[in-house]
Formats: sequence, C-alpha cells, structure tokens
Amino acid sequence: MSECGSTCSASTTSLTKDLTKSLKMGEIELKILLEEFRNASNEEGLLEKENFFDVIKNTLSQKFDIQNSMPAFHRIYEAFDLDGNGAIDFVELATGLSTLLYGEEKDILRFVFGLIDVNGDGSVQQEEMIDFFRKFFIGQAEMNGYKLTSQRWKTLEDYLSRTFTSTDLDQNGTIEFDEFVQAVDDPDSPLGMLFLYFHSTHSAHH
Repeated sequence: MSECGSTCSASTTSLTKDLTKSLKMGEIELKILLEEFRNASNEEGLLEKENFFDVIKNTLSQKFDIQNSMPAFHRIYEAFDLDGNGAIDFVELATGLSTLLYGEEKDILRFVFGLIDVNGDGSVQQEEMIDFFRKFFIGQAEMNGYKLTSQRWKTLEDYLSRTFTSTDLDQNGTIEFDEFVQAVDDPDSPLGMLFLYFHSTHSAHH
C-alpha cells in the first residue's frame, strides 16, 4: 500500500481536475477511484494485477458488470497497461475506464480489437484470436461452475478457425480493424458477441 503525505489532498484535487478535462469521468468519481487506487497500489504507486480486480469492484461494482467481465479481465488489465511495464498507474487506469465506460462506439471497437491484438501490431492473427477466446471461455466456465472439456474446446476452436477465415476478407492471414468492424455487425459471431459483451457495459452509462 502506498503512503499519502501532507500534499496528498492538493495533489489529488489537481490530478482529478486535470483528468476531468481530458476524460469523460466526473471529478467525484475520479477522486473515489484515486483513493481506492492509492490504497491498493504498491510502494512505486503502481497497481499490480492481483489488486486490479479489487479496485474495480470497490469503485464501480454498481456501474460495471464485474461478474460477467471476469473472463476477460486478464486482457483488460494488459490493455490498460499502455506502456507495457506490467503494472498500471492511475492515469492508465482512469483512461482505460473512461474509454470502456464512456467512450464513443468507435472507442469501444478499438478497445475490444486491442484486447485480441495481443502483440499490438494493428492486426489479429489466428493464434491470437483463438488464444484469447480459449482464456475467455475457460474463464466463463470457471465463473459458471462447469469445466470446459477438451472435446467442447475442440468444437469451439474449429468454429473460431472458420470464423477467422470468413472474417479475413482479403485472405492475407490476419484480421485488420476494418474487417473486425464488419464482423461485429453479426451478433451471433464470436467477435460480435465479444463486442456486445463490452458494449452492454458501456450502454448502461448512456
């Protein structure tokens, strides 16, 4: 837990006011988030993955669909870690939540695409897509108290492979963002389902 000195109140006000100007979260909401962040962050003032869920749960449980978002939390955390140093600072946390909860539809599309594009090269390879959904479905199974059997996963993996091929319109072996945008128009496809999964959380704030 990080310590807060005598200048904490002034710095909190300054930080939250500055962020309110650039983000869509309100100053009161940011102050609550900052307090929880400081309670959970390490000595360097960074939030590690094991404490990330607690901060989100304590600050946004009434607004954010925590339970249903758990299967994707490992990638949400990584997506928030903008500089890739393995931990999240407060600006990264506030920026990520602002995008997820209050962003425009194009922001949500970019966010979800970024969750799957693990290496951040601007396109999704088949292995990236399958690995993401493997972790996603395993998380859903654990959350709902059942086991994802190898036979069930093989069926899902075959379906995901076919989905990748049909989404890769130019057949260059990767899914670009414009191809992804077209794919999410189908709510019954895995990519469409994933987009709706996060868009429903976003929609609750509008």
